Amino acid sequence: MVGIDPEVICHRLNIDPKHKGVRQKRRAVSGERATALAKEVDRLLDVGLIQESFYPEWLANPLLVKKPNEKWRTCVDFTDLNKACPKNNFPLPRIDQLIDATAGHALLNFMDAYSGYNQIPMYGPDQEHTSFITDRGLYCYIGMPFGLINAGATYQILVNKMFKGQIGKMMERSVGEGGSKPPVARVLCEQKVVGCGNHIYHHGKAGVRPYSCGTKVKTIFSGSPNRSSHRLSAPKGGTPTPWWILHVDGDVNNSGSGAGIVLVTPEGHRLRSAIHFKFYVTNNDAEYEALMNGLKLALEVGVVNLIVRSDSELVVNQVRGGFQARGPRMELYMRCAQRLLERFGNARLESVSREENSNVDALAKMGSQMDNVQLGKIPLGNQEIPSILEVEVFQTQGIPRESWITPIHNYIQTGAIPEDKLQARHLRYQAGKYVEYDGVLYKRGFNQPLLRCVDIEEGNYILREVHEGICGNHSGVVRWH
Repeated sequence: MVGIDPEVICHRLNIDPKHKGVRQKRRAVSGERATALAKEVDRLLDVGLIQESFYPEWLANPLLVKKPNEKWRTCVDFTDLNKACPKNNFPLPRIDQLIDATAGHALLNFMDAYSGYNQIPMYGPDQEHTSFITDRGLYCYIGMPFGLINAGATYQILVNKMFKGQIGKMMERSVGEGGSKPPVARVLCEQKVVGCGNHIYHHGKAGVRPYSCGTKVKTIFSGSPNRSSHRLSAPKGGTPTPWWILHVDGDVNNSGSGAGIVLVTPEGHRLRSAIHFKFYVTNNDAEYEALMNGLKLALEVGVVNLIVRSDSELVVNQVRGGFQARGPRMELYMRCAQRLLERFGNARLESVSREENSNVDALAKMGSQMDNVQLGKIPLGNQEIPSILEVEVFQTQGIPRESWITPIHNYIQTGAIPEDKLQARHLRYQAGKYVEYDGVLYKRGFNQPLLRCVDIEEGNYILREVHEGICGNHSGVVRWH
Protein backbone atom coordinates (compact mmCIF):
# COMPACT_ATOMS: atom_id res chain seq x y z
CA MET A 1 0.00 0.00 0.00
CA VAL A 2 1.59 3.27 -1.15
CA GLY A 3 -0.33 5.58 1.20
CA ILE A 4 -0.04 9.32 1.83
CA ASP A 5 3.27 11.11 2.24
CA PRO A 6 3.77 11.85 6.00
CA GLU A 7 4.79 15.39 5.07
CA VAL A 8 1.26 15.95 3.76
CA ILE A 9 -0.54 14.56 6.81
CA CYS A 10 -0.11 11.97 9.53
CA HIS A 11 -2.29 11.03 12.47
CA ARG A 12 -1.12 12.16 15.90
CA LEU A 13 -2.65 10.87 19.12
CA ASN A 14 -1.59 13.79 21.40
CA ILE A 15 -1.91 11.59 24.49
CA ASP A 16 -2.38 13.54 27.72
CA PRO A 17 0.80 12.96 29.79
CA LYS A 18 -1.32 12.78 32.94
CA HIS A 19 -2.73 9.44 31.78
CA LYS A 20 -0.65 6.35 32.36
CA GLY A 21 -0.54 3.62 29.75
CA VAL A 22 -3.12 0.84 30.04
CA ARG A 23 -2.27 -2.74 29.09
CA GLN A 24 -5.47 -4.71 28.71
CA LYS A 25 -5.51 -8.30 29.87
CA ARG A 26 -5.49 -10.76 27.04
CA ARG A 27 -8.91 -12.06 26.01
CA ALA A 28 -8.98 -15.63 24.81
CA VAL A 29 -9.77 -16.08 21.10
CA SER A 30 -10.36 -19.59 19.83
CA GLY A 31 -11.98 -21.63 17.13
CA GLU A 32 -13.27 -19.81 14.05
CA ARG A 33 -12.38 -16.40 15.47
CA ALA A 34 -8.74 -17.39 16.02
CA THR A 35 -8.45 -18.58 12.42
CA ALA A 36 -9.99 -15.36 11.09
CA LEU A 37 -7.69 -13.26 13.29
CA ALA A 38 -4.58 -15.10 12.03
CA LYS A 39 -5.61 -14.52 8.40
CA GLU A 40 -6.24 -10.83 9.06
CA VAL A 41 -2.83 -10.40 10.72
CA ASP A 42 -1.13 -12.08 7.74
CA ARG A 43 -3.00 -9.82 5.34
CA LEU A 44 -2.10 -6.64 7.24
CA LEU A 45 1.56 -7.71 7.40
CA ASP A 46 1.64 -8.39 3.67
CA VAL A 47 0.32 -4.92 2.78
CA GLY A 48 2.62 -3.25 5.32
CA LEU A 49 -0.13 -1.81 7.51
CA ILE A 50 1.15 -3.30 10.80
CA GLN A 51 4.50 -4.28 12.27
CA GLU A 52 5.72 -6.10 15.35
CA SER A 53 5.67 -4.16 18.60
CA PHE A 54 8.00 -4.43 21.61
CA TYR A 55 7.36 -3.17 25.16
CA PRO A 56 4.34 -0.98 24.38
CA GLU A 57 2.86 1.28 27.06
CA TRP A 58 -0.64 0.87 25.63
CA LEU A 59 -1.99 -2.54 24.69
CA ALA A 60 -5.47 -3.43 23.42
CA ASN A 61 -7.38 -6.57 22.48
CA PRO A 62 -8.72 -7.31 18.99
CA LEU A 63 -12.47 -7.79 18.55
CA LEU A 64 -14.04 -9.91 15.81
CA VAL A 65 -17.61 -9.40 14.59
CA LYS A 66 -19.29 -11.43 11.87
CA LYS A 67 -20.57 -9.44 8.88
CA PRO A 68 -23.88 -10.17 7.10
CA ASN A 69 -21.87 -11.87 4.32
CA GLU A 70 -20.54 -14.40 6.88
CA LYS A 71 -17.05 -12.85 6.84
CA TRP A 72 -15.30 -11.55 9.95
CA ARG A 73 -14.58 -7.90 10.67
CA THR A 74 -11.53 -7.35 12.87
CA CYS A 75 -11.43 -4.26 15.12
CA VAL A 76 -9.23 -3.19 18.02
CA ASP A 77 -10.59 -2.04 21.37
CA PHE A 78 -9.02 1.44 21.68
CA THR A 79 -11.39 2.50 24.48
CA ASP A 80 -8.66 3.16 27.06
CA LEU A 81 -6.42 4.92 24.53
CA ASN A 82 -9.24 7.19 23.34
CA LYS A 83 -9.94 8.34 26.90
CA ALA A 84 -6.40 9.71 27.13
CA CYS A 85 -6.57 11.59 23.80
CA PRO A 86 -8.22 15.04 23.45
CA LYS A 87 -11.00 15.27 20.90
CA ASN A 88 -10.26 17.11 17.66
CA ASN A 89 -13.21 19.45 17.02
CA PHE A 90 -12.52 19.82 13.29
CA PRO A 91 -16.01 20.21 11.72
CA LEU A 92 -17.34 17.20 9.87
CA PRO A 93 -19.90 17.55 7.04
CA ARG A 94 -23.56 17.80 7.99
CA ILE A 95 -25.89 15.49 6.11
CA ASP A 96 -28.64 18.11 5.67
CA GLN A 97 -26.22 20.54 4.03
CA LEU A 98 -24.89 17.80 1.75
CA ILE A 99 -28.42 16.94 0.62
CA ASP A 100 -29.24 20.61 -0.05
CA ALA A 101 -25.98 21.07 -1.98
CA THR A 102 -26.55 18.09 -4.25
CA ALA A 103 -30.32 18.39 -4.72
CA GLY A 104 -31.48 19.53 -8.13
CA HIS A 105 -28.49 18.27 -10.11
CA ALA A 106 -29.16 15.93 -13.01
CA LEU A 107 -26.06 13.79 -12.42
CA LEU A 108 -24.30 12.77 -9.21
CA ASN A 109 -21.03 10.80 -9.19
CA PHE A 110 -19.69 9.04 -6.11
CA MET A 111 -16.00 8.51 -5.42
CA ASP A 112 -15.08 5.96 -2.76
CA ALA A 113 -11.44 6.01 -1.62
CA TYR A 114 -10.21 2.42 -1.18
CA SER A 115 -8.94 1.92 2.39
CA GLY A 116 -8.80 5.68 2.76
CA TYR A 117 -8.23 5.63 6.51
CA ASN A 118 -5.40 3.12 6.32
CA GLN A 119 -3.49 5.13 3.71
CA ILE A 120 -2.91 7.93 6.24
CA PRO A 121 0.30 7.12 8.16
CA MET A 122 0.54 7.16 11.94
CA TYR A 123 2.96 9.60 13.54
CA GLY A 124 6.15 7.63 14.25
CA PRO A 125 6.32 7.98 18.07
CA ASP A 126 2.58 7.14 18.31
CA GLN A 127 2.74 3.86 16.38
CA GLU A 128 3.64 1.78 19.45
CA HIS A 129 0.57 3.15 21.28
CA THR A 130 -1.76 1.39 18.80
CA SER A 131 -0.43 -2.06 19.77
CA PHE A 132 -2.77 -5.04 20.06
CA ILE A 133 -2.21 -8.58 21.33
CA THR A 134 -2.64 -11.87 19.43
CA ASP A 135 -1.64 -15.49 19.91
CA ARG A 136 1.38 -14.88 17.69
CA GLY A 137 2.67 -11.75 19.42
CA LEU A 138 2.22 -8.00 19.65
CA TYR A 139 1.63 -5.77 16.63
CA CYS A 140 1.09 -2.05 16.11
CA TYR A 141 -0.32 -0.01 13.24
CA ILE A 142 1.82 1.90 10.76
CA GLY A 143 -1.24 3.33 9.00
CA MET A 144 -4.15 4.98 10.78
CA PRO A 145 -6.65 2.32 11.92
CA PHE A 146 -10.37 2.52 12.51
CA GLY A 147 -11.55 3.06 16.07
CA LEU A 148 -9.32 5.98 17.08
CA ILE A 149 -11.19 8.97 18.47
CA ASN A 150 -9.91 11.53 15.95
CA ALA A 151 -9.56 9.29 12.87
CA GLY A 152 -12.58 10.86 11.18
CA ALA A 153 -11.30 14.40 11.73
CA THR A 154 -7.85 13.53 10.32
CA TYR A 155 -9.40 11.95 7.24
CA GLN A 156 -11.64 15.00 6.73
CA ILE A 157 -8.64 17.35 6.96
CA LEU A 158 -6.90 15.33 4.23
CA VAL A 159 -9.96 15.43 1.95
CA ASN A 160 -10.30 19.19 2.42
CA LYS A 161 -6.63 19.66 1.49
CA MET A 162 -6.85 17.47 -1.59
CA PHE A 163 -10.05 19.02 -3.01
CA LYS A 164 -9.80 22.55 -1.61
CA GLY A 165 -10.48 24.20 -4.95
CA GLN A 166 -13.43 21.95 -5.87
CA ILE A 167 -15.43 21.55 -2.65
CA GLY A 168 -18.67 23.47 -2.91
CA LYS A 169 -18.33 23.95 -6.66
CA MET A 170 -17.86 20.62 -8.40
CA MET A 171 -17.76 18.39 -5.35
CA GLU A 172 -19.24 17.78 -1.92
CA ARG A 173 -17.49 15.61 0.62
CA SER A 174 -18.48 13.33 3.45
CA VAL A 175 -16.54 11.10 5.81
CA GLY A 176 -15.83 7.95 3.84
CA GLU A 177 -16.81 9.05 0.33
CA GLY A 178 -17.28 12.07 -1.86
CA GLY A 179 -19.82 13.05 -4.44
CA SER A 180 -19.11 15.13 -7.51
CA LYS A 181 -21.63 17.04 -9.56
CA PRO A 182 -21.62 18.78 -12.93
CA PRO A 183 -20.88 22.52 -12.86
CA VAL A 184 -23.88 24.71 -12.23
CA ALA A 185 -25.07 26.16 -15.52
CA ARG A 186 -25.43 29.92 -15.61
CA VAL A 187 -27.32 32.01 -18.10
CA LEU A 188 -25.68 35.35 -18.95
CA CYS A 189 -27.35 38.32 -20.50
CA GLU A 190 -25.85 40.53 -23.19
CA GLN A 191 -28.90 42.82 -23.30
CA LYS A 192 -28.32 45.99 -21.27
CA VAL A 193 -31.75 47.62 -21.43
CA VAL A 194 -34.99 45.77 -20.79
CA GLY A 195 -38.42 47.40 -21.09
CA CYS A 196 -41.20 46.17 -18.80
CA GLY A 197 -44.50 47.97 -19.26
CA ASN A 198 -44.07 51.62 -18.30
CA HIS A 199 -40.67 50.99 -16.68
CA ILE A 200 -37.20 50.79 -18.26
CA TYR A 201 -34.38 49.12 -16.33
CA HIS A 202 -30.72 49.59 -17.16
CA HIS A 203 -28.52 46.69 -16.13
CA GLY A 204 -24.81 46.49 -15.52
CA LYS A 205 -23.91 50.06 -14.55
CA ALA A 206 -27.05 51.20 -12.75
CA GLY A 207 -28.63 49.18 -9.99
CA VAL A 208 -32.24 48.59 -9.04
CA ARG A 209 -32.35 49.28 -5.31
CA PRO A 210 -34.81 47.11 -3.38
CA TYR A 211 -37.25 48.56 -0.87
CA SER A 212 -35.23 49.34 2.25
CA CYS A 213 -36.35 48.11 5.67
CA GLY A 214 -33.17 48.61 7.65
CA THR A 215 -31.19 46.37 5.30
CA LYS A 216 -27.79 47.64 4.20
CA VAL A 217 -27.75 45.96 0.83
CA LYS A 218 -27.42 47.18 -2.71
CA THR A 219 -28.66 44.64 -5.23
CA ILE A 220 -27.84 44.98 -8.92
CA PHE A 221 -29.65 42.89 -11.50
CA SER A 222 -28.88 41.57 -14.91
CA GLY A 223 -31.62 40.45 -17.24
CA SER A 224 -31.92 37.92 -20.00
CA PRO A 225 -34.68 37.92 -22.61
CA ASN A 226 -37.04 34.99 -22.50
CA ARG A 227 -39.64 34.14 -25.13
CA SER A 228 -42.08 32.70 -22.63
CA SER A 229 -44.76 35.07 -21.34
CA HIS A 230 -46.18 34.72 -17.84
CA ARG A 231 -49.76 36.00 -17.94
CA LEU A 232 -52.87 34.86 -16.15
CA SER A 233 -56.44 35.40 -17.21
CA ALA A 234 -58.13 38.54 -15.93
CA PRO A 235 -61.63 38.81 -14.47
CA LYS A 236 -64.51 38.63 -16.92
CA GLY A 237 -65.25 41.85 -18.72
CA GLY A 238 -61.78 43.30 -18.13
CA THR A 239 -58.47 43.49 -19.91
CA PRO A 240 -55.81 40.86 -19.16
CA THR A 241 -53.96 41.75 -15.93
CA PRO A 242 -50.16 41.35 -16.08
CA TRP A 243 -48.69 39.11 -13.41
CA TRP A 244 -45.08 39.07 -12.28
CA ILE A 245 -43.42 35.84 -11.13
CA LEU A 246 -40.92 35.96 -8.27
CA HIS A 247 -38.64 32.96 -7.58
CA VAL A 248 -36.69 33.05 -4.30
CA ASP A 249 -34.37 30.63 -2.53
CA GLY A 250 -31.90 30.75 0.38
CA ASP A 251 -28.81 28.63 0.89
CA VAL A 252 -26.56 27.91 3.89
CA ASN A 253 -23.39 25.82 3.58
CA ASN A 254 -19.86 25.61 4.93
CA SER A 255 -18.73 28.48 2.66
CA GLY A 256 -21.35 30.91 3.97
CA SER A 257 -24.97 31.84 3.34
CA GLY A 258 -26.78 33.67 0.59
CA ALA A 259 -29.96 34.11 -1.41
CA GLY A 260 -31.02 33.99 -5.02
CA ILE A 261 -33.79 36.09 -6.59
CA VAL A 262 -35.29 35.84 -10.09
CA LEU A 263 -38.07 38.30 -10.96
CA VAL A 264 -39.89 37.49 -14.21
CA THR A 265 -41.69 40.38 -15.93
CA PRO A 266 -45.02 39.97 -17.77
CA GLU A 267 -43.06 40.14 -21.05
CA GLY A 268 -40.89 37.21 -19.92
CA HIS A 269 -37.69 39.11 -19.10
CA ARG A 270 -35.75 37.78 -16.12
CA LEU A 271 -34.05 39.97 -13.54
CA ARG A 272 -31.49 37.94 -11.59
CA SER A 273 -29.66 38.72 -8.37
CA ALA A 274 -27.45 36.90 -5.86
CA ILE A 275 -26.97 38.13 -2.28
CA HIS A 276 -24.32 37.15 0.26
CA PHE A 277 -25.21 37.38 3.96
CA LYS A 278 -22.47 38.69 6.23
CA PHE A 279 -24.30 37.67 9.40
CA TYR A 280 -25.26 34.34 10.93
CA VAL A 281 -28.46 32.78 9.58
CA THR A 282 -30.09 29.39 9.82
CA ASN A 283 -31.56 27.62 6.79
CA ASN A 284 -35.03 28.99 7.55
CA ASP A 285 -33.65 32.50 8.15
CA ALA A 286 -31.97 32.40 4.73
CA GLU A 287 -35.25 31.39 3.08
CA TYR A 288 -37.07 34.27 4.77
CA GLU A 289 -34.32 36.75 3.86
CA ALA A 290 -34.56 35.69 0.22
CA LEU A 291 -38.35 36.07 0.29
CA MET A 292 -38.26 39.51 1.91
CA ASN A 293 -35.54 40.87 -0.39
CA GLY A 294 -37.52 39.67 -3.40
CA LEU A 295 -40.72 41.29 -2.13
CA LYS A 296 -38.93 44.59 -1.47
CA LEU A 297 -37.60 44.58 -5.02
CA ALA A 298 -41.06 43.92 -6.47
CA LEU A 299 -42.52 46.79 -4.43
CA GLU A 300 -39.75 49.14 -5.52
CA VAL A 301 -40.36 48.57 -9.22
CA GLY A 302 -44.13 49.01 -8.81
CA VAL A 303 -45.43 45.45 -9.14
CA VAL A 304 -49.16 45.13 -8.41
CA ASN A 305 -49.95 41.48 -9.12
CA LEU A 306 -47.32 39.02 -7.94
CA ILE A 307 -46.91 35.25 -7.69
CA VAL A 308 -44.12 34.18 -5.33
CA ARG A 309 -42.62 30.72 -5.70
CA SER A 310 -40.38 29.13 -3.08
CA ASP A 311 -39.23 25.56 -2.47
CA SER A 312 -39.39 25.99 1.34
CA GLU A 313 -42.68 24.43 2.45
CA LEU A 314 -42.10 25.66 6.01
CA VAL A 315 -41.82 29.34 5.00
CA VAL A 316 -44.73 29.13 2.55
CA ASN A 317 -47.08 27.52 5.07
CA GLN A 318 -46.03 29.83 7.91
CA VAL A 319 -46.69 32.95 5.85
CA ARG A 320 -50.02 31.52 4.67
CA GLY A 321 -50.98 30.81 8.28
CA GLY A 322 -51.06 27.02 8.00
CA PHE A 323 -47.99 26.45 10.20
CA GLN A 324 -47.22 28.08 13.52
CA ALA A 325 -43.97 30.06 13.79
CA ARG A 326 -41.82 28.77 16.64
CA GLY A 327 -39.60 31.22 18.48
CA PRO A 328 -39.66 35.03 18.52
CA ARG A 329 -37.17 35.38 15.66
CA MET A 330 -39.15 33.16 13.31
CA GLU A 331 -42.36 34.98 14.25
CA LEU A 332 -40.78 38.35 13.41
CA TYR A 333 -39.71 37.06 10.01
CA MET A 334 -43.21 35.70 9.36
CA ARG A 335 -44.97 38.94 10.34
CA CYS A 336 -42.61 41.11 8.32
CA ALA A 337 -43.14 38.93 5.22
CA GLN A 338 -46.92 39.04 5.71
CA ARG A 339 -46.89 42.85 5.95
CA LEU A 340 -44.88 43.08 2.73
CA LEU A 341 -47.35 40.81 0.92
CA GLU A 342 -50.27 42.96 2.07
CA ARG A 343 -48.84 45.93 0.17
CA PHE A 344 -49.51 44.29 -3.21
CA GLY A 345 -52.81 44.53 -5.04
CA ASN A 346 -52.89 40.77 -5.57
CA ALA A 347 -50.23 38.39 -4.27
CA ARG A 348 -50.08 34.71 -3.59
CA LEU A 349 -47.36 32.42 -2.31
CA GLU A 350 -46.80 29.02 -3.92
CA SER A 351 -44.67 26.06 -2.90
CA VAL A 352 -42.73 24.47 -5.77
CA SER A 353 -40.28 21.61 -6.07
CA ARG A 354 -36.52 22.07 -6.17
CA GLU A 355 -36.46 21.17 -9.85
CA GLU A 356 -38.82 24.06 -10.68
CA ASN A 357 -36.65 26.38 -8.59
CA SER A 358 -33.29 25.12 -9.87
CA ASN A 359 -32.18 28.40 -11.48
CA VAL A 360 -32.67 30.50 -8.37
CA ASP A 361 -31.18 27.71 -6.24
CA ALA A 362 -27.98 27.94 -8.29
CA LEU A 363 -27.90 31.71 -7.72
CA ALA A 364 -28.30 31.21 -3.99
CA LYS A 365 -25.36 28.78 -3.89
CA MET A 366 -23.18 31.18 -5.87
CA GLY A 367 -24.16 33.99 -3.53
CA SER A 368 -23.31 31.97 -0.42
CA GLN A 369 -19.88 31.12 -1.86
CA MET A 370 -19.29 34.63 -3.29
CA ASP A 371 -18.33 32.95 -6.57
CA ASN A 372 -17.92 35.87 -8.97
CA VAL A 373 -16.41 33.57 -11.60
CA GLN A 374 -19.54 31.48 -12.00
CA LEU A 375 -21.82 34.49 -11.53
CA GLY A 376 -20.20 36.22 -14.48
CA LYS A 377 -22.31 39.26 -15.36
CA ILE A 378 -24.83 38.56 -12.62
CA PRO A 379 -23.72 40.98 -9.89
CA LEU A 380 -23.42 39.98 -6.26
CA GLY A 381 -24.83 42.07 -3.41
CA ASN A 382 -23.76 41.99 0.25
CA GLN A 383 -26.24 42.20 3.12
CA GLU A 384 -24.67 43.11 6.45
CA ILE A 385 -27.63 43.04 8.89
CA PRO A 386 -30.86 41.01 9.10
CA SER A 387 -34.02 42.46 7.57
CA ILE A 388 -35.89 42.17 10.89
CA LEU A 389 -33.38 44.16 12.96
CA GLU A 390 -35.34 47.43 12.82
CA VAL A 391 -38.56 45.59 13.57
CA GLU A 392 -36.99 44.09 16.69
CA VAL A 393 -35.65 47.45 17.87
CA PHE A 394 -39.03 49.07 17.27
CA GLN A 395 -40.82 46.47 19.34
CA THR A 396 -38.25 46.80 22.12
CA GLN A 397 -38.27 50.59 22.29
CA GLY A 398 -41.91 51.22 21.40
CA ILE A 399 -44.97 51.52 23.62
CA PRO A 400 -44.26 50.60 27.29
CA ARG A 401 -45.44 47.14 28.26
CA GLU A 402 -46.72 45.90 31.58
CA SER A 403 -43.99 43.92 33.34
CA TRP A 404 -42.32 43.44 36.71
CA ILE A 405 -40.77 46.91 36.25
CA THR A 406 -44.13 48.73 36.08
CA PRO A 407 -45.10 48.74 39.83
CA ILE A 408 -41.61 49.89 40.91
CA HIS A 409 -41.47 52.54 38.21
CA ASN A 410 -44.93 53.87 39.10
CA TYR A 411 -44.08 54.03 42.80
CA ILE A 412 -40.88 56.02 42.17
CA GLN A 413 -42.66 58.41 39.76
CA THR A 414 -46.04 58.92 41.43
CA GLY A 415 -45.91 57.09 44.76
CA ALA A 416 -48.65 54.65 43.70
CA ILE A 417 -48.88 51.59 45.94
CA PRO A 418 -51.14 48.49 45.93
CA GLU A 419 -54.20 48.40 48.17
CA ASP A 420 -52.94 45.29 49.96
CA LYS A 421 -50.84 46.40 52.95
CA LEU A 422 -48.42 43.49 52.72
CA GLN A 423 -47.78 44.09 49.01
CA ALA A 424 -47.41 47.83 49.60
CA ARG A 425 -44.83 47.21 52.35
CA HIS A 426 -42.91 44.85 50.11
CA LEU A 427 -42.98 47.37 47.23
CA ARG A 428 -41.61 50.19 49.43
CA TYR A 429 -38.76 47.96 50.59
CA GLN A 430 -38.01 46.77 47.06
CA ALA A 431 -38.12 50.26 45.50
CA GLY A 432 -35.29 51.42 47.75
CA LYS A 433 -32.85 49.42 45.61
CA TYR A 434 -33.83 51.19 42.38
CA VAL A 435 -33.37 54.66 40.91
CA GLU A 436 -34.76 56.41 37.81
CA TYR A 437 -32.71 58.43 35.33
CA ASP A 438 -34.24 60.01 32.23
CA GLY A 439 -37.30 57.81 32.47
CA VAL A 440 -35.26 54.57 32.64
CA LEU A 441 -35.21 52.35 35.74
CA TYR A 442 -31.85 51.18 37.13
CA LYS A 443 -30.87 48.97 40.05
CA ARG A 444 -28.31 50.29 42.48
CA GLY A 445 -25.46 48.34 44.06
CA PHE A 446 -22.69 48.97 46.59
CA ASN A 447 -19.64 48.21 44.45
CA GLN A 448 -21.04 48.03 40.95
CA PRO A 449 -22.39 50.43 38.29
CA LEU A 450 -26.08 51.03 37.78
CA LEU A 451 -27.80 48.09 36.11
CA ARG A 452 -30.53 48.84 33.61
CA CYS A 453 -33.78 46.98 34.19
CA VAL A 454 -35.33 45.19 31.23
CA ASP A 455 -38.49 43.16 30.78
CA ILE A 456 -38.74 39.64 29.38
CA GLU A 457 -39.01 40.68 25.70
CA GLU A 458 -36.05 43.06 25.97
CA GLY A 459 -34.06 40.35 27.73
CA ASN A 460 -34.79 37.86 24.94
CA TYR A 461 -33.72 40.43 22.35
CA ILE A 462 -30.45 41.15 24.18
CA LEU A 463 -29.65 37.44 24.50
CA ARG A 464 -30.28 36.86 20.80
CA GLU A 465 -28.01 39.76 19.87
CA VAL A 466 -25.25 38.47 22.17
CA HIS A 467 -25.35 34.89 20.92
CA GLU A 468 -26.48 35.06 17.29
CA GLY A 469 -26.72 38.72 16.25
CA ILE A 470 -24.06 41.37 15.65
CA CYS A 471 -22.11 40.18 18.72
CA GLY A 472 -22.28 36.48 17.85
CA ASN A 473 -18.85 36.32 16.22
CA HIS A 474 -17.21 37.89 19.29
CA SER A 475 -18.75 35.70 21.99
CA GLY A 476 -16.44 33.30 23.75
CA VAL A 477 -16.90 29.66 24.64
CA VAL A 478 -19.15 29.11 27.65
CA ARG A 479 -18.21 26.21 29.89
CA TRP A 480 -20.74 24.80 32.30
CA HIS A 481 -19.42 23.31 35.50
